[in-house]
Amino acid sequence: MRLLLCTLAALLSLTQLTYAKPVDGGHALVELIAEREAVQPGEMFFAAFDMRLDRAWHVYWRNPGDAGLPPEVDHWDGDAGEMVGDFIWPIPHELPVVAGEIMDYGYDNRLVLPFSVQIPDTASASISLSGRLSYLICKEVCIPEEVDFSLNLPVEDQSKVNEASGALIADWIGRAPSPFEGDARLTDGERWTLSFAGPSVPKDIRSVRFFPYGNEVLHAAQQTASFGSEGASLTLTPFPGDTFPSQIDGIVVVERTDGRRQGYEIAAKAGPMFLGTASKVAPAIGFVTIAGLALLGGLVLNLMPCVLPVLSIKAVSMVHAAQSGNAGEVRQHGLFYTAGVVLSFLTIAAVFVVLRASGEFLSIGFQLQYPVGVALLALLMFAIGL
Repeated sequence: MRLLLCTLAALLSLTQLTYAKPVDGGHALVELIAEREAVQPGEMFFAAFDMRLDRAWHVYWRNPGDAGLPPEVDHWDGDAGEMVGDFIWPIPHELPVVAGEIMDYGYDNRLVLPFSVQIPDTASASISLSGRLSYLICKEVCIPEEVDFSLNLPVEDQSKVNEASGALIADWIGRAPSPFEGDARLTDGERWTLSFAGPSVPKDIRSVRFFPYGNEVLHAAQQTASFGSEGASLTLTPFPGDTFPSQIDGIVVVERTDGRRQGYEIAAKAGPMFLGTASKVAPAIGFVTIAGLALLGGLVLNLMPCVLPVLSIKAVSMVHAAQSGNAGEVRQHGLFYTAGVVLSFLTIAAVFVVLRASGEFLSIGFQLQYPVGVALLALLMFAIGL
């Protein structure tokens, strides 16, 4: 009986080690999975971190954009670090924080991060993949989280496939960008032009976006796309103060008319723009459209419950003033009020233009990212309330 109990305990222990359980990091359920249930010496297979995120939360790509941190393994236990390869990053999507000002790149809902594992020829008994994964996960706020993971796989003469995990990992490997069968170039100018041509470029492109591996360009700036018979091109806005590089690396993601997204890894070297990549230019928003939208936004703002009652009170006071013979004074107050508003915004705009020209990256509302700014505004509101 004692021998039987010891044997059962050993089998249960082995089962717990072999099949790792998901770990709750706080806002994400993280599980280390593998496409093998048993491995053999000298083989290579794929494992992955399966991250199921809470609703409306997101994590970041290898280049998070203007803010954020990508998931990374803080450390591997034992010799695991010598067996594993780099993450295979799926195609990200944009995460606009402040429209036109701050742009991040990442994933929401679910992320599976595959990586290769090379088993040593001398492996025996079992191999262990354990360590600690850290990541920054964000919604309205960002929270750093970390989880400890562990997965043991027995080493046998014949490897065994985990069909469910293998299918999931293969699906996410298929979402990674593929090598570009063609060439890409970066052309200098007031705004840089990235052009790419080759047989890999689909003919039914709806939109295209460049995700750089570095920070040579402004992530939030609009990328105007144009298309031609040989490929496509994008306009990129260089980061203030940066010099024109000899090469820029990243991925080009094209969305086709049927909604499918494809990504291509490119290394665009400096040179003239490719012919046949800019015959059809995507329509740009004109000044009249921008002014009309701004006017519409102002009208909508006046309908807010904190503004509309004040407007009615002001209108009544103006009518009384006009009836009492003070129409000229009312008109003068209106002109001075309008001039004050316009002058204030022109001053703010001038300050931002000067600061950005000097290399600073600032935007309206950016002070709310700093605790001191938030505290001062809170005290100001408290004082006004008193």
